[in-house]
Amino acid sequence: MDFDNRIKDALTPTVQPDRRLTDNILCRVKEQEYMKFKCKKMVFIAASMLCMVMVSAFGYGKLSGLKGDELSFWTQYLGEGIVQVHITNSSDKVLQLEENLKLCRWAGEELVPTEGCSVGFQGTEIGAGEDGVLTLDLSEAYDVTLLEKPLEDGDHYYLVLTNNYFAFGQDWMVSVDFDSEKVVEKHQKPEGNVRIEAPEYEMYEGELPVSAWVWPTESRAIASAFGENEVNGYFSDHVNIAGKEGAAVYAVTDGTITDAGFDSEKGNYVELMDGEGRVILYGHLKECFVGVGEEVKTGDSVGEMGRTGMATGVNLFFAVYEDGEAVNPLEELEE
Repeated sequence: MDFDNRIKDALTPTVQPDRRLTDNILCRVKEQEYMKFKCKKMVFIAASMLCMVMVSAFGYGKLSGLKGDELSFWTQYLGEGIVQVHITNSSDKVLQLEENLKLCRWAGEELVPTEGCSVGFQGTEIGAGEDGVLTLDLSEAYDVTLLEKPLEDGDHYYLVLTNNYFAFGQDWMVSVDFDSEKVVEKHQKPEGNVRIEAPEYEMYEGELPVSAWVWPTESRAIASAFGENEVNGYFSDHVNIAGKEGAAVYAVTDGTITDAGFDSEKGNYVELMDGEGRVILYGHLKECFVGVGEEVKTGDSVGEMGRTGMATGVNLFFAVYEDGEAVNPLEELEE
């Protein structure tokens, strides 16, 4: 029996595996698996970064609106409810107007009632850096006969148009005159650069609330006064000074810029606080030259006169506040 077992053991080959070879094979397999995982990870990271760049680019376009001085409008009434809005888009973004509008009257800021039908739109997209014409057909939506009736002095109609390309919507306001006697032939461009015939303004020769202050711009033409409006009964906390587009706007005194930006009513604006805590506000600016925190001296240029916001012409929105209350910018303050 022992002999048979010895013979069996002798005939059965005994192969002991080389442990070092096995370990090398396992290491290579693990290394290959790791490299595959690493490649997948790099592909995932690259794809994620590309998505972030695309989303950021899309977000920049959709979340950054147009500035007040990047668009300009003027309107023509062609009769029978047809209005053309001529638009210059000086920005690097597309202007995509929503096919929806509001027609309002300045007096009371009330919406004009509709007849229940929709407004016709044509030419709602204006490319970056391009001019275009938005044609509106109001004949089915509004009582055209009523629109063409004369309004009281100081009252006018205006359209509210919405930039749909901006993610949250961005409203733009443009005046329109439905005077049937001023109707022009279709596509006829008015002579010269006219929007509204230049009215006669009161020329103010007096001083500002503080005698040491300087006048904020070259023009002294007062387009609208401080206080209650005799036409619509609304109180104005500022004066409008008419002038030329691009004319310099000055700091009336030494002080600090406490706010600057864009507002739907005031347009581009700058707030200056003097050493006594009074706030001087400049609005409807074409461009602002100063930022929050800057120190300015009397006579420094803080911006250029423009027609941004709800301006009906080129003018400077000029307001003065003391202890948070609006005071008449054309009357001397009591010491």
